[in-house]
Amino acid sequence: MALGASAVIVGLTSLYGLAWNLKFLVGPVVDGISTFRRWVVGLEVGLAVVSLVLALPLFFGSGASVGAGFGVLAVIAATHDVAVDAFYIAALDERLQAAFSGGRVAAYRVAMLAASGGLVILAGATSFAFAFLVLAVALFGLAFFHAQSLPASPSGPAAGRAKPPLSAVLSSWLVEPKVGLVLVFLITYRAGDALLFAQNAKFLESLSLGTTMRGLLQGIVGTSFSIGGAILGGVWISRRGLARSLPSIAVLQASAIGLYVLIAMARGPLGLVACVVAMEQLIAGIGTAGLVVFILERSRGEHKATRFAVATAFMSFATTAAGSLSGFIVVAIGYPLFFALAFAAALPGVALSFFVAKTDDAAEPAALRSLG
Repeated sequence: MALGASAVIVGLTSLYGLAWNLKFLVGPVVDGISTFRRWVVGLEVGLAVVSLVLALPLFFGSGASVGAGFGVLAVIAATHDVAVDAFYIAALDERLQAAFSGGRVAAYRVAMLAASGGLVILAGATSFAFAFLVLAVALFGLAFFHAQSLPASPSGPAAGRAKPPLSAVLSSWLVEPKVGLVLVFLITYRAGDALLFAQNAKFLESLSLGTTMRGLLQGIVGTSFSIGGAILGGVWISRRGLARSLPSIAVLQASAIGLYVLIAMARGPLGLVACVVAMEQLIAGIGTAGLVVFILERSRGEHKATRFAVATAFMSFATTAAGSLSGFIVVAIGYPLFFALAFAAALPGVALSFFVAKTDDAAEPAALRSLG
């Protein structure tokens, strides 16, 4: 049964991102209790249990129950991210970390494809309740597989270096060149995309596209093109360097948002909508590659991992805020003006892209390898 959530409610689901915005706060707990391997397996069991429970209220269309369940899922999933990163760093030396980084990215993209494509299409063909039952079974299977296959790992600081104080990492950020411009850039670079992505599914629904078709367009087509875009972006940056390629990538990313103004005004047809979704996701993948390399470049030196976490958390706060406000904006001004506003929100990031990238790109090949 569909819950019939409004554009405002759909936008407010961006607040689930707060779990990832604040995930660095659970780091000391994961570091100090039990082993990383047990955290990974235990949290996967937790995700499976909550997914199983979520299938029940979906049968009755209880929006409040589903919303609360998604909140619990978000917290568990964000903590799982921390545990996976900790296990990865603790169990592998630097050479193996580099060797497996591409596999991590590929696995993440496959999971995105399965969730946003496969499960949504399954939900359209059957029901969301059945899709969550399938998800629960898959997660139980994953937890069992990891319980049998993951090697033992050190539990945290006792087996390695203690985590640096957060204040020390923040202080190291404050002495970075152009720190003010960099922080504003991190906020604004994905502001337009954050608005667009928060309302993309609801907009496609307003064009009378059913759940199955939306899953096909956003999940299968969109995610596939975004993977291609990330690869293309990595090649682009590796050949031209970040300082020369970032402004062009930012301009391209903003222009892709403008395509949604076209289909919002034309209200279709399906072929045009499919082309725009594919093109926008391809360009979004290129934009993501640029952002990742930029943050990696700014995270070199001491406390690299923690500096990266702080930068991504800072950026994602802005994404969460923009997405949560998106529904109110759509209701007030409609989709054509909303997408025009999203395009305008991307322009400050475009302007700053000409000033924030470092001219020394010597470390970029290593950064690009981490993209997979």
